[in-house]
Formats: sequence, structure tokens, C-alpha cells
Amino acid sequence: MRTFLLYAIPITFIIVSVAVITSGSWIKESDEDLLLYVQNIEAYAKEENWEEAEREQAHAKVVWDRIAKRVQFSVPRNDVLAISESLSRMKGGIEQEDADSIVPEAYHFYELWETLGW
Repeated sequence: MRTFLLYAIPITFIIVSVAVITSGSWIKESDEDLLLYVQNIEAYAKEENWEEAEREQAHAKVVWDRIAKRVQFSVPRNDVLAISESLSRMKGGIEQEDADSIVPEAYHFYELWETLGW
């Protein structure tokens, strides 16, 4: 029994650790579609529909806060902070009603989102 525990506990720990570390791309894919919200923000900014863009940005922020809690142990902290920063810059562009600052930030977000968890 003792030798079984001697091998079982470390092996179980290693398996769980590897599962958590490699689960970033799987965990980010939830029924909360952050990518869709950002695409809507970009579309509304191009149409200069600022009320809808602001509403979508608020939803995106709430969804990102939930996703960030799930992926915090499986992705680099810099990636989490970069996505938060990108969403904040989009919010600033919406408040200033500046589509020219939102579109590049949306594409920066797309790149971050695509590589998150890889």
C-alpha cells in the first residue's frame, strides 16, 4: 500500500498539473462568445452606432472577467493583461467616438485571442 501511494500521489499531481497548464485554449472556448462581442464593437464603430458599441463593450468586459478567472493559471499573465488593456482602449475609443482608434485595437485583440492558450 505504501509503495502504491508513493507512486500514485506524484503521478496524479503531475497529470493534474499538465491538464491545468495545457487547458488554456479549451477553457477560453465557452458559451460566452467574447470574440463575437468584439466583432460587434468593430462593426458598430464603423457604422458610428456608439450606443450599441458601448453596450457590446460592457458585455465584452463582463464576459472577459469571467474567462480571465478560468484561464489565469493556464496562460501567461501578460496575455491576460494585454486583452484587458485592449478592451479598455476600445472603451476609450467608444467614449471619444473615434472609430479610427477602435478598429486597430480590435485587430490587436483578434491576434491576442487567437494565440491565447497556445
